[in-house]
Amino acid sequence: MAAGKPLFVGKLSKRDRNRLESSRDASTDAKYRDRCRAILWSAEGKAVPEIAELLDVHRTTAQRWLKDYLRFGLDGLEIGKSTGRPPKVDQEVEAVISRAVHENPRDLGYPFSRWTASTMTAHSAGQNKKVPIFGSLNAATGKVTVDLTPRKRSADFIAHLKHLLRLHRGQHVWMFLDNCSIHNSKVVQRFVADHADQLTLIWNAPYTPELNLIERYWGHLKSTALNNYFFETIEQLENAIRSAVRYPNKKGEAKMNTVVAVTQSVNDAAA
Repeated sequence: MAAGKPLFVGKLSKRDRNRLESSRDASTDAKYRDRCRAILWSAEGKAVPEIAELLDVHRTTAQRWLKDYLRFGLDGLEIGKSTGRPPKVDQEVEAVISRAVHENPRDLGYPFSRWTASTMTAHSAGQNKKVPIFGSLNAATGKVTVDLTPRKRSADFIAHLKHLLRLHRGQHVWMFLDNCSIHNSKVVQRFVADHADQLTLIWNAPYTPELNLIERYWGHLKSTALNNYFFETIEQLENAIRSAVRYPNKKGEAKMNTVVAVTQSVNDAAA
């Protein structure tokens, strides 16, 4: 490769593309899926800086993935096992455990009164693990569309936008959203510009989250479906979130409250 020449994997054969897509979809490892996405995007003509921004990684990391694929093919994307010593419990987790052993689990919202090794492990892990969610509330119907993701990145937000455009194919989508950096990154701006005939973003005023109806929905979701519940695994938490969203969507109970709240939000903004 000549000095200064942009790095691309080049056009993929149908067989190689199918293998990458199948490997990406079959893997449960988020990092491996990102590697596959990087190769597929490079083959579509996306440059290393754009791929790095989409996946929230350093440019040298994205470059290394492309080089590994060019040199070793799909095997080059496999994630090697660390040969170093296993990490010790960090100070934050140790502090969580130290506080918890002096507490009755029921006082922390759990449905049991004694700690076990498994419940303490789940408790300490639960202090640090979160489930990022991209969600959009339809102001006309009250229905909510959510996408659970490993992280909150521009690529994940674009995937959510694509989901909404598929759901509302043939309609123009007007989205009211806050000023989070990933909502207005360069790659998102390009995506919105490319889909200007289908999508328009409307920016909420700074420091006024109460005007965005989805923020009220998140508060309701947490208080009714997540708070004071014990989830041993992230999978249980994800299932609880999906069920909590699915029930009002199915029942259609949110529509009237949503319309009232939208009217109130407009009045608040105009005041």
